[in-house]
Amino acid sequence: MAYKHSTGNRKFGDIIAEGDAQGNTLIDFGEDRIDFKTSGSVSFTITPTGSNFETPIQIGGQTIVSAEGNISCGAVDAGEVSASAFIITDDGTPVYTLPTSDGTDGQAIVTDGNGELSFSTISGGGGGGLDATNGANNRIATFTDSDSLNGEATLTFDGTDLTLAGNLNTSGSITHNAYKTTLYPTNLSDTGTYALQRSFVKEFLWTKYDWSDSSATSLFSVEPYDIRTGAPYNGSDLWAAVGLELAVTGHYKGAAQGNFFMKMAGAIHWSGGSRSGLLSTNMRVGPDASSWFSVANSGTNGSTLKLQYNGGGWSGGPALVHLKIYTGYGADGSGDGIQIYWVVTELFNGSAE
Repeated sequence: MAYKHSTGNRKFGDIIAEGDAQGNTLIDFGEDRIDFKTSGSVSFTITPTGSNFETPIQIGGQTIVSAEGNISCGAVDAGEVSASAFIITDDGTPVYTLPTSDGTDGQAIVTDGNGELSFSTISGGGGGGLDATNGANNRIATFTDSDSLNGEATLTFDGTDLTLAGNLNTSGSITHNAYKTTLYPTNLSDTGTYALQRSFVKEFLWTKYDWSDSSATSLFSVEPYDIRTGAPYNGSDLWAAVGLELAVTGHYKGAAQGNFFMKMAGAIHWSGGSRSGLLSTNMRVGPDASSWFSVANSGTNGSTLKLQYNGGGWSGGPALVHLKIYTGYGADGSGDGIQIYWVVTELFNGSAE
């Protein structure tokens, strides 16, 4: 058996399909061009500048790209491209007409309601139709008209603290979870590092179903510090009082009529620079619970207020405690009193039940 063969470069003319009766299905080689023909018509062309389909491209009988270059997917045509628009059609019916060139900075795409989309400048500018003025980090913005915002210099939020330098007006109730608050004098003039620790009123609110009767529970501590050193005051020329206002309601276990409400006024005081314990008086309905409260030394020159339910001898019991702490300047003979600031630390962190 022998075969015809050759080596080196060979030149061929058009390649005609042997099985095509008309002889018009072929590959037509031309100058820098190859045409693929069926039934004598060009279906696909390859040139150095590109490839071109002359007939629709189909997958599973579905036309994906038409002979004119329109792209379709299912019933919705993905696009019909012209010199001025990109048209999305549905079964040949235009649905949206998009511009073929970009708009200018700040413009947005708008519709005429009939599918014609174009770039347009939005009235008011600012991207989205809003003007913003007086903006700064953490400032909260408020509307000054229908499309203008103003950054409020007196209303800020840093992710933790919401600060309002003005009045808060409300027509409803204010709910405060984990209640504690601090009030400062309206005539406060000091702007130094410890300005907000020299004179203030601080409030706490605690409740517990079973306060311990076997040991005292620490509620808070207070200690005078020296502005000049930033450390606890250890001099001998300070006379000062930290006022206490306590409201307590609960049940005094072991008493036949044990339900009570009591308001107690007291003071933790310092004389000649030394802490001197607790002074108090009270008014009440029901049994006297003032003996529940005591003061213990803490820190360098501080005091801690403690509560021991029922003074011991009975099982623990319920009470709600509302405490206000009043601090201010101390008295002196050498100038120490005006150098004092107060450090108040909440110590109670027990659960309610």
